Amino acid sequence: MLDVGEAAAAVLGRRADRSLELRAAGFASLRSYLITGVGLGQSHANTIVARGRSLETYPATCDAVLTGEVGLDAARVISEKVEHAICDLTGETKRAKRAEGEAVLLPLARALSVDDVATAGDKLTEVLDPQGRAERALRRFEQQSLACARVGDHYVVKGALPVDTGAGLVTILEAMVDQKFRTGSLREDEHPTGDDAADARRRRLTRPRLWAEAFDEIVHHVLADPTLLGLACARATPPTSPWWWSWRGSMLFWGVWPSCRA
Repeated sequence: MLDVGEAAAAVLGRRADRSLELRAAGFASLRSYLITGVGLGQSHANTIVARGRSLETYPATCDAVLTGEVGLDAARVISEKVEHAICDLTGETKRAKRAEGEAVLLPLARALSVDDVATAGDKLTEVLDPQGRAERALRRFEQQSLACARVGDHYVVKGALPVDTGAGLVTILEAMVDQKFRTGSLREDEHPTGDDAADARRRRLTRPRLWAEAFDEIVHHVLADPTLLGLACARATPPTSPWWWSWRGSMLFWGVWPSCRA
C-alpha cells in the first residue's frame, strides 16, 4: 500500500497546487510546501512533484496505481518510455500518441515485471513515431565522430560513438581488464587486498589507465594481423608533427594506416 499512499499524496498535492490553495496558504509551490511546510528534504520533495506531474499526464496509469493494480516503478517506466518515443512530436499529435503509448504499456504493466515493461517500451518508437525513429537514427549516424591528436609522446583520442558501438567497446575493455585481475597481470599496488570497498575504489581510479592499456593491446593485435579488418598494410606510420585526425567510420583507418586501402 506504500505505492498507493505515495501516489495519492503526489496527485492530491498537484491538484492543490493547480487550484492555488497552497499559494493562498503562503506557499509558492507544491515543492515549497513539501520542504518548508512538511519538512521533507529537497530530493524527496522533487521526487513527489515529478511523480505527481507524471501521474497527472497519464490518467489511466494514475488510476491503476491508486487502485493497486501497478506500482510506482511500473508507472515511472510507462511515462519514461512513452515520453522518449514521442519526444519529436508536438501538439495534438503528441497528446494522441501519448494516450496510444499508455494504452500499449499499461496492460503489460498489469501482467509483467517492470523489466519486461521496460524492454517492451524500448520498441515503442517503432509503433508511435517510426519516422521520428528513422530521423533520430540518421542524426546519431551524422553525429558520430572520432578525433585523435598527437600531444608529445601520446595521442589524445576523443569521440562520439553510437550507443551500441560504445557499449560494445566498454564490454570489450572491461573483459580485458577483468582478465588482468583474474590472471594477476597487474602492478603490485593494484592487486586485490580482500577489502571489497577498497578494491572497488582502486579499480575505479585505475580504470582509465587499464582501459588505455587494453585499447593499446587491441590496436597492436590488429597491426600484427591487419587482415582482421580486411587491410593489407603492415604497420602504422604516425605523423612526425602534431595534427588532428577527424574522420567518420572506415575513413579513420586511412589516417592510422595511410598506405592501406580497405
